[in-house]
Amino acid sequence: MKPKTIITIALLIFVGVSVAFVLVRELRPAPGSAPGSAPGSAPGNDSDAASVASGEEASSAVPADLTFAGFEHAVIACYFHTTMRCKTCLAIEKNAEDALRAAYPDAFAAGEIQWRTVNFHDPANVHLVEKYDLYTSSLVLIDVHDGAQRDWKMLEKTWDLVWEEEAFDTYVQDELRPYLEHDA
Repeated sequence: MKPKTIITIALLIFVGVSVAFVLVRELRPAPGSAPGSAPGSAPGNDSDAASVASGEEASSAVPADLTFAGFEHAVIACYFHTTMRCKTCLAIEKNAEDALRAAYPDAFAAGEIQWRTVNFHDPANVHLVEKYDLYTSSLVLIDVHDGAQRDWKMLEKTWDLVWEEEAFDTYVQDELRPYLEHDA
């Protein structure tokens, strides 16, 4: 092969990869952003009674499938993950659930806090990517009142704090507390 042909092919591959990178970066939702809404709030504050279908894993004995219907008030701490899970992803899931269960055992026992894990790469859950601005494994608090989602918030600092146990626990617990304290 001639050097000119090799250089041409290399440049075309470089341009193709660059274009693909830019497209992926531009099309991926920014963390906590939703057009026309405050960061961390759901677009239009979805009030549907849609379910958060769990992947094949459930971290607790509660049913894997959760519909918002029937909940007068509950906070769902949902860990959305990908099919391929790294050590950090698994640590965030375990540490978050442990921190919340340790701080709020009575609320868990009463059903006021629900823990869920959902594989958002599962085709049945792909609709949740846009609904909760998912771009990586994420802990999301979902506030449910009268069978409908009222609000939600992605806890983005979990990635930064995962290896700092005390700071991580405090962050996750403090972020959930306001959802338990305000009235329906």
